[in-house]
Amino acid sequence: MKSIEEEFEEAIKEIITKHQKYQNADNISYEDLKKKNDKIEKLIEKGECYIGFVYVTENSGMKFYIDGKPKNIANFIMTHAYSLGVVITDMGDNFILSAGPGGYLDRISDPALRGELLDYLIPMQERKKKPEEPIAMSIIEVMKFEELYYEREGNKEEID
Repeated sequence: MKSIEEEFEEAIKEIITKHQKYQNADNISYEDLKKKNDKIEKLIEKGECYIGFVYVTENSGMKFYIDGKPKNIANFIMTHAYSLGVVITDMGDNFILSAGPGGYLDRISDPALRGELLDYLIPMQERKKKPEEPIAMSIIEVMKFEELYYEREGNKEEID
């Protein structure tokens, strides 16, 4: 069995690798980006898309569009459990929740959501279950998709 220190080291390496992946969308195919984008667009249309902010350092972080279902939110939080923290808002920038290192809920606007999230979070926090890959698309992936989309469509206009 691994020690806590070994697990922590592995987790840090994993989070660094993930954030490097999110920072460099050049390695993701247009088709994969299109699949992600289509999922996010459907969530937006249904009003089920949230925004997740992951703080990697005190001065930097990453913005994601995420599926707002409790199971996905829990997976998103625990995928980034070794960051400095996660804040989730709705598309109108209304606060939903914040979580600190380890994926522990800090503040949450809806007590009912808290109960649903804990059903998913606690087994992951106790290491009885691994987080699944959340339905999420980083802002860098969105920008890369737009760039590739406009290139494929032959539209060379600047992207705002």
